[in-house]
Amino acid sequence: MSFATLLLLIGTVLADTTVQIEGSDYIDLGLQGFGYAPANARDKYGDTISFGSSVKYQKGSLKQTDDGYYTFITYNLPDRGWNVNGTVNFANRLYKYQVTLNPANESSTPNIEWTYLDSILLKDFNGNYFTGLDANTTVEMNGFSLPGVTYHGDGWGNNLNSNSTTTRACMDSEALALIEGDIANGFWISDEYGPGIYRFDSNGQLQEYITAPDSILPYVDGKINFSSNSCPAWDQYTVSDPTSGREDNHGYEGMDLSPNGKTLFALLQSAAMQEGGDKKKYAYNARLMKYDLSGGSATAVGEYVIVLPTYVNPSDGKTKTAAQSELLYVTDDVVMVLPRDSGLGRGQEDGTESVYRHVDLYSLKNATNILGKYDGEGDQIASSKGKLVSGITAATHYEWIDINDNTQLNKYGVHNGGDNNSTLLNEKWEGLTLIPITCTTDEYFLLAVSDNDFTTTNGWMNFGTIPFDSGDDFENQSLMWRVKLAAIPHNEGSCSSNSSSNSSTLATSTSSTYANSTATTATLLNSTVNTTNINTKTFSNSTSSFTDTLSSTTQTPFGNSTTSYHNGSTNSLKTVTCTLEKCSDTYSASDIDQTATTVEIITSCKGGCSKKSQETSTAETAIHTSTSAVVSTYEGHAASTSVSAMTVYALAIAVMVYLL
Repeated sequence: MSFATLLLLIGTVLADTTVQIEGSDYIDLGLQGFGYAPANARDKYGDTISFGSSVKYQKGSLKQTDDGYYTFITYNLPDRGWNVNGTVNFANRLYKYQVTLNPANESSTPNIEWTYLDSILLKDFNGNYFTGLDANTTVEMNGFSLPGVTYHGDGWGNNLNSNSTTTRACMDSEALALIEGDIANGFWISDEYGPGIYRFDSNGQLQEYITAPDSILPYVDGKINFSSNSCPAWDQYTVSDPTSGREDNHGYEGMDLSPNGKTLFALLQSAAMQEGGDKKKYAYNARLMKYDLSGGSATAVGEYVIVLPTYVNPSDGKTKTAAQSELLYVTDDVVMVLPRDSGLGRGQEDGTESVYRHVDLYSLKNATNILGKYDGEGDQIASSKGKLVSGITAATHYEWIDINDNTQLNKYGVHNGGDNNSTLLNEKWEGLTLIPITCTTDEYFLLAVSDNDFTTTNGWMNFGTIPFDSGDDFENQSLMWRVKLAAIPHNEGSCSSNSSSNSSTLATSTSSTYANSTATTATLLNSTVNTTNINTKTFSNSTSSFTDTLSSTTQTPFGNSTTSYHNGSTNSLKTVTCTLEKCSDTYSASDIDQTATTVEIITSCKGGCSKKSQETSTAETAIHTSTSAVVSTYEGHAASTSVSAMTVYALAIAVMVYLL
């Protein structure tokens, strides 16, 4: 194999997980965990919990424990309640959770733990609870026209012959955003009935409402009709599909805020009716709204076209649109979107194997701003067969993370396709949030959650008074990746350090040229010690020596890892390898070239390390240009940052030596 060919191979492999947009890299560093909350979990009001329509991280809550675990707070959003047999009078709410993550290359048991803490009930302008019942009217409040419902009896099918009626604002809540990342500032929720966007204070009291343009609002026979044709569980009716505007149950499925709370994006789940929304094959031109909130009230400043992916359904061979299920703000020009197929996954009639579930990126940099040009009732940005109007350029689509990747999933005992059991991925993955990792400037945990639609055999609604049985139990599943996003640096959190002038900052770089390998490097610069990935207690400087008090019995947060350090007094390189069971000295080298600036160690376990594997198969050293270095290698854990061409060449040479 030639050197040039090897470099090409490296570039090809890295391209599978790295996307570059406007000069910034978006890097998938690999799956870090799986976990779930039980299907029959109940909140403080006695109702069954389904927490996966959306999830958001509470700013500043991430903490790392001495044993390498991470804990943080999230707020999770259910949709309109249990609705297998029709919509019900569910009081919309938020859940507060504490999440514990034990990051690992692989784990035979769940390593994400969910602990329920609290619920916040949502109230309209008048202080009444919202309801999940299907809309059949419009409610006028504080100058806003909200989707509403009028019903007889108690809204649960009782006292239907009563002459008295109740009218409530109704909501099919789908996306959540905390204002400036903090629940104390309030939050926004997007709704599918309208579609619309609601702003609440921290107690769940409605403060503001943003309605959609007429081109997006559902019109039936020339009049707005907010019904999604989802009749109550005790009733049967049929409402005509909208002739224009959002398709039934395909409103603002995705919505997010910028970190400063000044920019808001909202995205339809798929195309509007007049643009192919009722034809799954052509429903891919979704409208994205952009609002400026800096002036105190929402002002629309942009509208763009997001072309969603399509896939072939394996059960019937038909082409369908992968409708989007969540949106995250990245920058004013880049959004993260979760498009997915439907009817595939755990307990689904079309099969157990999903063919398209991604976390993808879209750039608006060169997209056409169509705001105000196609916003009237029935106005079309595309034909009913999905052909865009001439002159409209859609956002640029970049495929990024494949949620269905069994190579990653199987490391955590879960799978896409195959047996219909508790470790099969649920159908609906609908929530995403980014958690800034302390001791880094641009690395994040990316958390995804599934919507289990309240599927349990032991369910309760109406404040714990009405039981229900969905016929199966689908846990509230979650997955966690580590990602590097150079476009959105952060400064959240701090890391341990000392005053030593010879302390080292750990910088990392990825090699994916052969299985289960990574290479990480660090140079001794006058900076602080990065202890994000290693349980090194202290680094200190004693005369000309650089010593490390790493305990040989301390396991690093990532089970299969190798930590190396240079001892200036003995002029030697020491390496400690930790498996899931113990740590041991496995490799040392003396007479390190003191004129080099970087030392790289590449470590690999044949077939991957596991709990039963105690050996590291081989180590190759590439040395160039530095005095001394701290080196840490995580087996199978992809950590990455920009590296110099010299580093890549040295790495390539080492890998080539190994392969030969």
